[in-house]
Amino acid sequence: MFADNRAVNTSLSQSTPLPRSSGIKIEVRPEILSDWQRATQEIESDFAPDYDRVEWEENSALNVMREEDEAFLLDSIKSVGRNLSSLKTLVAGTGTGRELTLLAQYGMCIDGVDLALPYLEITSQKLARLAMDDPSKIRLINSPIEGFLKDAPSNSYDCVSCLFSVINLLEDWRGALREFSRVLKPGGLLVLSAYGSASARVYQALDKGSLGYAPSILIRRTPEGLALGEGGQVLNAQFPEPRELSNELRSSGLSLVKRRGFLDLLSLLPKDPCDLPRFVEVLQDIDPDLARQVSGKTYASAMASILADDQTRAFTPETINNFAYVGYAAYKEII
Repeated sequence: MFADNRAVNTSLSQSTPLPRSSGIKIEVRPEILSDWQRATQEIESDFAPDYDRVEWEENSALNVMREEDEAFLLDSIKSVGRNLSSLKTLVAGTGTGRELTLLAQYGMCIDGVDLALPYLEITSQKLARLAMDDPSKIRLINSPIEGFLKDAPSNSYDCVSCLFSVINLLEDWRGALREFSRVLKPGGLLVLSAYGSASARVYQALDKGSLGYAPSILIRRTPEGLALGEGGQVLNAQFPEPRELSNELRSSGLSLVKRRGFLDLLSLLPKDPCDLPRFVEVLQDIDPDLARQVSGKTYASAMASILADDQTRAFTPETINNFAYVGYAAYKEII
């Protein structure tokens, strides 16, 4: 996925045991949490040690989405036309450090913020494995994103990154967009990705229970948020439609320059390769020609064919609502 970036170390998202290291020091900011934030913090903190394994290593389609999301971020940042090492960037929601460790390898000055301390501890240890020229350019802050933004100076960042649907997990996502715009310098760039439309093929199929197998995207959306597993636990989340989110970006003083979809038909790919024949049957009703191309292929070859097909429609406005996730790139307007 990173044709122009072969020197970048992409192995840091793996769940290989990390060395015991001081890593980057984490600044813990005492905050009074809302009930929403407290519940999110508890769930995410418990999940942090298993995140990389469950989300990426055991799920081929989600791993492709991660790579495409990061490539979308890099392509958008490079379009700024400046030396990347000169950019000051906010990573809103570090998770286990996927995009932060990627951006750090370009020498950027980065503030990484997350509500869950275990995520930041993992990120810190990953950063310790990088040969960074100046580790002091990285700050890790344990704080709700909303609380950090409240205290951040206006016009202070060249770029804000909020990937992997973090925006959906914020209690006031509209307010967060306004704050992202405020802290960006004029002409600064916001790159985010969010869950796609409720009409996306995979969410429709999951609601109807019509697949007969477990797809790569097993997310069940409820009025309260994301249903996790079979235990009845729900992670607080909201799901604005792509049109609504696009309109809010514009209302926040941001000029939307690019949207792209992640995982349309690929989201329907079975998590278990043994279910590939059933997937071909499902695909037959959607795209008979593509079903014929995939029939009889290995799991890896089928995934490559489906990904190539998804990519032909990734930037098409008419098909954006078919995708499980949508990426957005927007610039702060210069008044």
